[in-house]
Amino acid sequence: ISMWTHGAAGLAARVAGVPVVWHFQDIVNPHAGFGLYQRMVLFWARYIPDRIICIADRVAAPLRADPDVRSRVTVLWNTVDLDQFSSSQSPHQNASSYLLRIGTVARLTPWKGHEVALQVARHLQEAGVPFCWHFAGDETLGLSSYRNHLETLVATWNLSATVQFHGWVENIADFYRELDVLVHLPTEPEPFGLVLAEAMAAGLPIISTPGGANDLVTNAGGELVLPGRVQPVAELLTSWSRYRSELVTRGIRASRFAHDTFSIDTFSDDLVTIYNSL
Repeated sequence: ISMWTHGAAGLAARVAGVPVVWHFQDIVNPHAGFGLYQRMVLFWARYIPDRIICIADRVAAPLRADPDVRSRVTVLWNTVDLDQFSSSQSPHQNASSYLLRIGTVARLTPWKGHEVALQVARHLQEAGVPFCWHFAGDETLGLSSYRNHLETLVATWNLSATVQFHGWVENIADFYRELDVLVHLPTEPEPFGLVLAEAMAAGLPIISTPGGANDLVTNAGGELVLPGRVQPVAELLTSWSRYRSELVTRGIRASRFAHDTFSIDTFSDDLVTIYNSL
C-alpha cells in the first residue's frame, strides 16, 4: 500500500506544483502482479519524483537499472542510536569465556531462517563446540505455531541446554552486550535489516546472508553465506570459538564501521542537502 501511495500522493503534489521526494524502504518484488507492479513503479519514477531516497543498495537496484531514473536515486542508510548500542566497556570483555555466546534477533517467521540456525546449533553440539545460543523476537501475527515448531526441534535435537528463546526483549542493547557474535540467516533478501546495524554498533561480528544492510557485513568484520547453508556457518563459528582474539578484532571493526555508516548526524546532513537541492 505504501508504494502505491508514492504514486497517488506524488501525482497530487505534481499537480499542485510541489517538488516530490520518494523515500523507498522496501524491495519492489519483480514477480508481484506478474511483473506489472514493478513496471508501474518504474513508470511513475520517470515522471513524478524529483529525488528518490532508498534505504539500501538492494532497494535502489531496480530504480538505478532504469537510465531515465538512475540520476535521481540516492542511498541513505538507516541510522541507529550509536550511544544506546555502543558499550562503555571494551568489545567482548568476556572474549576469554569458555562458551561462545551466539545471538539471533528476528521476529519468529520462517523466512528469517531460525530453522537453519537450529541446524547450525545441532551441528555445533555434535562437534563438541561449547556455545549457548539466545534467540530474541516474538511470533509474527498469525504464525504462533512457528515457535512451537522451533521448540519441538530444540527438544528433538537435544538442544534445550544450549538454546533459549527469550521472546520480546525490552532492552535489546543489553541483549547484544551479552553476546560474542550475531547470526542472522534470512532465506530471502531484506530491504535493510535494522538488527545488523544495531549489532555492529554494539561491536558484534556478524554472520548473515546477502540483502539490504547484510551486504555491508563483510566491510564490518563479518561474513556472508548463501541462504540455507548450514556447514559454512558452523565452520565459521567453530573457528571463532577457538580463536577468540579474532572476535575482538572483528568486533572493533564492526563498531568503527557502524559509527562511520549509521550516524544520525551524517544522515541528517545528507538529507538536508537533498532537500536544499530542490
